[in-house]
Amino acid sequence: KVKIEALPAAIDFAEPTAYREREWRLAGIRAGLPQVFPETYETFVAQMLNLDLLGGVSFEKGCYTGQEIIARTHFRGAIKRRMFRFECACPPPAPGTRVLVGEQHAGDVVDAAATAAGCELLAVITLAQVDAELELEPSRGARIRKLPLPYSL
Repeated sequence: KVKIEALPAAIDFAEPTAYREREWRLAGIRAGLPQVFPETYETFVAQMLNLDLLGGVSFEKGCYTGQEIIARTHFRGAIKRRMFRFECACPPPAPGTRVLVGEQHAGDVVDAAATAAGCELLAVITLAQVDAELELEPSRGARIRKLPLPYSL
């Protein structure tokens, strides 16, 4: 089950749309729900975005786009990258922004939203590097810190 953190108790719908969109996006990030944007539409397979863990992929149903790759990855257990939640003391990066370990590419940003302390983000990271010191390519020096997801990986 996915636990979604509650939005503020009283939402003033007279606030500008951008405020509501930011809160909605942040709630989705905190729930560990991925979004696919034009910048990332061919970057990830379903398992990288944890869609198999969220019940978003059925391995029993008929044909669908990408079925062969998704099923092969599932049945061989070859998942090498997964989506994790992070925070960073920097402005929200754009989807597709590279995550680095030193100079090495470790993953890519799925989605990000502003917070009072900077931003929270979802990023697909290589499992072997998820506990390394990660930073965003355009914000070198600003480390990202892993946060829990509301579901088990």
